[in-house]
Amino acid sequence: RIKRAAAGPARGEVTYARHAASILNRACLRCHRRGQIGPFSLEGYEDASAWAPEIKKYVASRRMPPWKPVSRDVAYANERRLSDEEIRVLSDWADGGAPPGDLRQAPPAPNFPDGWALGPPDLILEPPADYEVEARGADVYRAFVLPTGLSEDRYVTAAEFKPGTPAVVHHIMTYIDASGTGRRKDEADPGIGFDSQGTGPGFFPAGDLGGWGPGMQVRALPPGVGRLLPKGADLVMEVHYHKSGRVERDRTRVGLYFAKGPVTKKVRSNVVLDMTFEIPAGAARHPVTSVWGVPEDLHAHAVIPHMHLLGREIDVTARFKDGTRKTLVRIDDWDFNWQESYFFEEPVALPRGTLVVVTSWFDNRAENPRNPNHPPRPVRFGVNTTDEMSVAYVAFTRDIEDLTKPKKDE
Repeated sequence: RIKRAAAGPARGEVTYARHAASILNRACLRCHRRGQIGPFSLEGYEDASAWAPEIKKYVASRRMPPWKPVSRDVAYANERRLSDEEIRVLSDWADGGAPPGDLRQAPPAPNFPDGWALGPPDLILEPPADYEVEARGADVYRAFVLPTGLSEDRYVTAAEFKPGTPAVVHHIMTYIDASGTGRRKDEADPGIGFDSQGTGPGFFPAGDLGGWGPGMQVRALPPGVGRLLPKGADLVMEVHYHKSGRVERDRTRVGLYFAKGPVTKKVRSNVVLDMTFEIPAGAARHPVTSVWGVPEDLHAHAVIPHMHLLGREIDVTARFKDGTRKTLVRIDDWDFNWQESYFFEEPVALPRGTLVVVTSWFDNRAENPRNPNHPPRPVRFGVNTTDEMSVAYVAFTRDIEDLTKPKKDE
């Protein structure tokens, strides 16, 4: 664990107890506490004050907490953004020497549940054994095939992820496999699971159950809405491991919560993408655009943008027939290591005829430190990390759908 000596003499009026602690507790401790993926702890005054200069630097540049969207047209349920006032408070606290104030008045640290946040799941899935993560080297993407054993279709309203060793689990994605392809890939790969590129499971899934990244909290779908998990299907769980400097063992679990009442609408996903582009070698800001014409009245519940290493910006915007627009997500500083599902606080109406436009910009210059090709080469669509993608997954429900009624009534 990285630890630093306490801060120097305190002289400011903004104190830890009265001002900084509540912000750090809410925005930072989910990752920056002992045993979690943050490289140092911010639990309590001693730890937090030692890192005060870095806190100021990283929150002022909005590199922390990690929250990439810059769009403000919609509100996100899982947003981790600090307000301008919160950034000012933390900066003033650091500039004043990180004074403690009366620590007896400091708010208590949040109580992070050791168990399942939504109570006991209806079904818990996990790999058959621990997966060993080496001490050093490149990051690893490993896909684990989790048989559900379901004898009937079920609707999932929430999926909660429990990393076995949070210090090395960077993020998780899930894919529903109704074809058995994941099992065949697992059988062909020695060890538990199979290697992935971090770009998907290597087959077209029948859907997904969401994912997890540091700081994300489980969120149940609205009543009457669910994701279909077909009977007999497997869940393929792709885990991104970031090595810690020592050998670790992990067995990440996922808890599924099934709908208890009638489900009227099924959450579906549409992939908006272009598979025909080529990014020229040396291009500084090469654009790629794809469009989805919404075929009927829908409501979007989440959006997942996706690019690889050359991606720098991505914009997903709904263009309505009346000429107005709404940005669903825009990221101006794409980072392949910080990918998320962005859940809307309220579902976004997408009437029939709306165009969902995805525009990505790529930097294929030698000066781009993330460019995996030296010298740069033309790059096309592909599933490998050294290829590229310009993709947005839109999770939606159909306005007309009511699964409790016979289909002839639609």
